[in-house]
Amino acid sequence: MAGPIKRKMGVDSKDSGIDISSHILSEQELEFRTRLSEMKKAHKAEIKELEKDRAEYRALTDMKDWQKLTALKKDLNKIVREKGVAGWNLKKMSTLMEYYTYQHPKKPVLKSDNESDIWVQEFLSNGGNLATLISTADKSRIATWQRISGRKKRKKKSTTEPVPTQLNLEGVKSKIRKETS
Repeated sequence: MAGPIKRKMGVDSKDSGIDISSHILSEQELEFRTRLSEMKKAHKAEIKELEKDRAEYRALTDMKDWQKLTALKKDLNKIVREKGVAGWNLKKMSTLMEYYTYQHPKKPVLKSDNESDIWVQEFLSNGGNLATLISTADKSRIATWQRISGRKKRKKKSTTEPVPTQLNLEGVKSKIRKETS
């Protein structure tokens, strides 16, 4: 951009009628443009530095939360060991269904351990019996616990030969030839 204008060979500026002096930048203008570009670069560097500091600050606050959560996890694991429920960890406990004492006889999804729950109060106000809720819960609780704590069955490996595919078809053909000969 800056600098003298290139002229075509054989053409004199006086002949073309163009004033070349207006296209040449003065020393002040060159200095101004240089300072401006340097200031823009410095501004961009400042913005990057501020964004980096902001990310570090967020990471530090998140790490403090991480520390607190780790301490809480250790405390909970210690309590689990002290209570004598071996084999249970936080992950298993988080997926564990809560223990329930009452279950609706017609809507098995409604389960609770609290008699003051809305659905329990509605059931009782509609002529239901608390003993019915308790007996329904007693019947289903065993099956629920077996489903939660039961071991998963492993699939046994098949003892039959694999179905021939294009890849092992040649091996099967050679095996058949050996058996027939």
